[in-house]
Formats: sequence, structure tokens, C-alpha cells
Amino acid sequence: VVRIGLFLGSTLILISDKLFHPRYLSLVALPFVLAWLSAPFWLKRRYTDILTDLVSGDMSDLKSMEMADIHSLFRDPAMRQQLRENFARSRSEDALWYGQLLKNMGDDTLDSLVLEKLNSVDTETRIGLLDLLSAGGIDAWRALETLAREDDPRLQQAAVSALARLTPVDQRDAVDFASLIDAATPEVRAQAAAALLPTAPGTYQPLIQE
Repeated sequence: VVRIGLFLGSTLILISDKLFHPRYLSLVALPFVLAWLSAPFWLKRRYTDILTDLVSGDMSDLKSMEMADIHSLFRDPAMRQQLRENFARSRSEDALWYGQLLKNMGDDTLDSLVLEKLNSVDTETRIGLLDLLSAGGIDAWRALETLAREDDPRLQQAAVSALARLTPVDQRDAVDFASLIDAATPEVRAQAAAALLPTAPGTYQPLIQE
């Protein structure tokens, strides 16, 4: 940019001698000066759109940044909303990065976004997204119960583990852990029994011991 500016400025000075007297050079330069002064204000107004274009394109630069710097970039509410939309539209390989970014920012809509995203990503990404959930509730419990009955043992185990983490002990009767004790995978049975142990130690301690 500096070299282009020097080149254009020098060219303007060279040709001005044949077009007008040098005393008028400042008037000719006035539009350029006004554009230079206006540019920061225009860029400030366009800040959100510029960042949005960066995020929706190649994310390699953003992924290499420190989290504190990323937080300062996305303090704007419009940018936060754009991140949510990008997470919802993202491919499996980018979903975890967007999700982790929103979690680190303490976004209060992340749980609902993750529950919606679970239906459109592969198994590996599903397992990673389960770790981002921070609160239970009927919707989360039912979604996790469905995943706990999938054919993939790793996904089953991750779902039961998330169920136990997100369900307070005094509310575990609202989740169908009992049916998961009969699962084919021993890891899933163990997770379900461990979740029910605090509610009825006398019943499940012998099972765990066995």
C-alpha cells in the first residue's frame, strides 16, 4: 500500500507540471486526503462484515490465534450471532472448533445448538460435541438417551457418560438408566450402573461388584 501510494503521489507531481500550476497541487490532493481520513470510519462500520467474511472463508489464521485475541475480535453481538450461524452450518471438521470457541466465550445458546448439530455430523464429531454440553433438561436427556441406544459402542458410552454428568442425583429417575444396564456393551452397562449407584447403593453395588 505504501509503495502504491508513493508511486501514485510521485506520478501526480510529475504530471501536474503540464496540467496545472504546482500551487494548486494541494487542491488536487484534497480528495485523496479526505478518502484517507474517511477510511478508518468506514472500516469501523464495516468491521462486523469484514470479520464475517474472514470466518466464513479460510479459518487457518483464526485457528492459529490466541483465545484471548479471538475473544476481543468477537465481543460484538452481531459477530457472536454470526458464530452461532457458522456453527450451525459448519462441516464436521469445523464444528468442534466453532463449538469450543462458543463454549470458551460462555455462550448461553450453545447447548441447544449442540443438540441440533448432533443430527448432522459424523460419530467422531458427535462424541466431541457431547463434551461441550453443560446443562441437562428434558431435551438433552432424551437426545442422549437416543444416542445411548445407537449401534456404535463408543457413541453409546459417551452418551451415557454425558447423561450421568448432566443429570443431578436427585433427578436420575427421570432418565431411563435402568434399561441401559441391559445394553450389549459392558462399558455402557458399567456407566449406567455407576450413574444409578448413588440412588440405590444396595441394589447396584452387588451388580457393579459382579
